[in-house]
Amino acid sequence: MSVSAVGGAPRWAQAIVTFIAGCGVLVTTTSRRGFTRRSPLQVLLAIMAVVTALQLVPLPSALAELLSPTGFAFSADGADIAGFDQVARISVDPASTLRSLACLIALNAVAMVALRLSVSERGRYLLLASVAAVCGITAAIAGLHALVGARSLYGIYEPHQAGPGVMGPLLNPNHMGCLMAVGAVIAAGLLVYPRQRVALRVIWGCVIVACVALLAAAQSRGAILALAVGTLALLTTLFVQRTQGSTVKRGSRSRREKFLVTTVPLTIIIVCATTSALYVGADGVVAQLENTSLKELDVPTSKFAAWRSSFVLVEESPWMGVGRGAFEPAFTRVHPASAFATFSHPENTLVQAVVEWGLPATLVLCGVGIWLVLFGVRQWRDGPLAASAIGAIAAVAFQSNFDFGIEMLGIAVPITVVAATICRPSFKELRPARLRAARGFRVAIALVAVIGMICLLLPMTTTIDEDHRAIAEEPTTERILESLERHPLDYFGYAVLAEQMIKAKRPESVRVLNHALRLHPTHPGLHRLAARLLMRSRSTNQAELEYAVALAYSVDMRGLLAEMASTMPPDRVAHAIA
Repeated sequence: MSVSAVGGAPRWAQAIVTFIAGCGVLVTTTSRRGFTRRSPLQVLLAIMAVVTALQLVPLPSALAELLSPTGFAFSADGADIAGFDQVARISVDPASTLRSLACLIALNAVAMVALRLSVSERGRYLLLASVAAVCGITAAIAGLHALVGARSLYGIYEPHQAGPGVMGPLLNPNHMGCLMAVGAVIAAGLLVYPRQRVALRVIWGCVIVACVALLAAAQSRGAILALAVGTLALLTTLFVQRTQGSTVKRGSRSRREKFLVTTVPLTIIIVCATTSALYVGADGVVAQLENTSLKELDVPTSKFAAWRSSFVLVEESPWMGVGRGAFEPAFTRVHPASAFATFSHPENTLVQAVVEWGLPATLVLCGVGIWLVLFGVRQWRDGPLAASAIGAIAAVAFQSNFDFGIEMLGIAVPITVVAATICRPSFKELRPARLRAARGFRVAIALVAVIGMICLLLPMTTTIDEDHRAIAEEPTTERILESLERHPLDYFGYAVLAEQMIKAKRPESVRVLNHALRLHPTHPGLHRLAARLLMRSRSTNQAELEYAVALAYSVDMRGLLAEMASTMPPDRVAHAIA
């Protein structure tokens, strides 16, 4: 569900996944067995959820201003302008942070269930096989859409953003490529797993070919490199297992048989998959890799420029961040190129953690992350299953340095399941006192998951994109104010409100427009509105400056130039253009 339901991006899909995960935990409450200690995976996800929850706790105004002075000031000004009561919090976008918290709760529940299943080798095989099968089915779905030339997902869901290169459950090519890299690496590991029928080996070979072909068609540079890193980690682990962990003598017949049964088929499948990938998307892949150069470091609209701008937010809120999921509305204010390209995420997991959670929490999470890696690597002797998990995690970890993906349930849930197979602590029957505590904890997680599901279905977690579309369809004052309460630093609501006030010739429109400009200083439409206001008050010199700024940040200037020519003297228009 997390993959097939548009990658878990819509709130209704997140609610379904959260509910299913909560039910999974609830099923385990009668079990008398449990872990003797916490898994690093559980600790990592729990810390993320706790820090995110703290960002939503109402605080005294003085404390909120101390921890996040800039965010508090903008939220307070916006509340004063819009006329609603401000609740002082760390998060500058409470709706997005609450939605992120619900997703983290779902991941905690998924981890609890997956860890219990991974205590046996059969369970680990089924978990990894499930992930690989889902990836294969996803590749098949995308292939069917390409075959019929579909322009909507399942013939129902039409993308609201730019059309994807490959129509599939994950609409973003980087997300799709990341999932396909995970599927290909896991399927390659399962291909050499000995305790299964030959027919299953054939299926895993087909999954490899399908995943690599779709990855190539998606033309994601990050995913292609991630596949290479994941495959290298997989083969390295398998090689070390054969040379260091095997007890079979070097010259025995059994060793030759294993070579013929596993190594040779794996090599053939990888060669076939690579060949098919090159055939499907060779031109696009080569073009993508050729376009990768150091010149991108200086491109204002590149992700590297976005990383540099992100550190302004870190300087403003170093202790607790801007709030999990609150990057997008806070970023337009500090990134000059937001007029041409917007970023919902900084596309770097570490940068995003520092911006959204703050430096102290990020350092703690990095420490737990290192613990998780060391804990997982110690399981390297667990044959092809461990090699598959290590390779898949290496692929996602690599791509997370320059793409965002694990923020989506469509990738976060599968990789959580994969990580659980190598992060399992010891498992045994618990004593009565500890058993009661464990059962109470399981019930609590299940209840919290149900609460999270309810929150995801309520307006309190409405996304910025949903609010923008709702305001565009029906720009009523009530709807605008509701959106601003959910997203205090979103410029769009103030921009629409200012436009309505300007048409009604209300004097407070100047204050509202100025606040929108503070939240998005380079938006050409806002400067155009400011120029109209100034022309109305006969401040031609200032209007000329505003029109000049609007021209500098506009992509299509025809309408703006026509408006300038009809409202300003020719010499003023010439000065603004120059």
